[in-house]
Amino acid sequence: PEQKAPRACEIKKAAGVSIATLAYKIPCATDPDFAPVYMLSTILAGGFSSRLQKALVDRGYAAEIAHMTPATFDPVIVSFTATAADGVKPEKLLKIMRAEIAKLVKSGVETVEVARARERILSQMAEERDGIWNEIRTVSESLAAGDWTLGYAFEERVKKIKRTDMDRVARKYFTPRSETTGILTDTTETL
Repeated sequence: PEQKAPRACEIKKAAGVSIATLAYKIPCATDPDFAPVYMLSTILAGGFSSRLQKALVDRGYAAEIAHMTPATFDPVIVSFTATAADGVKPEKLLKIMRAEIAKLVKSGVETVEVARARERILSQMAEERDGIWNEIRTVSESLAAGDWTLGYAFEERVKKIKRTDMDRVARKYFTPRSETTGILTDTTETL
């Protein structure tokens, strides 16, 4: 069903670490919008040159940033998860993530980011398909997502994505209304 308002969940417990997750509903893997969303998630959190890496990790707010954009049969979520650096509250991480995503939605992506994300994704795909067993896994996962050719078609889609495609899907899917947040606040007492 359509999400009409932001959703949030917070857990407080002795975990040894605080974590913030920001997620948005996205389409299934066979939808034409999936590949541009996948590239956006890479621009936001895929590697050392990603926007969230620079805003969170490089500035000392987070120990690490990760993202998940699973290729599934049904609509799913893209998620960005930051592990807080010592002394940083997870709410601060969410604020920074929201600001970076809002900036991306408002101003769009840069040509250099598109090229970097495309190269990263195509390289990962080549590595993931190296060897017969990995080829079998690619076909099996593609079949589970609804189209046995998806692993190969996705590569062609990634090669053809333009900045305008990503700007359009950013405005469509990365909205405050469709946002879901999760916070794990560490309550471990330090000596």
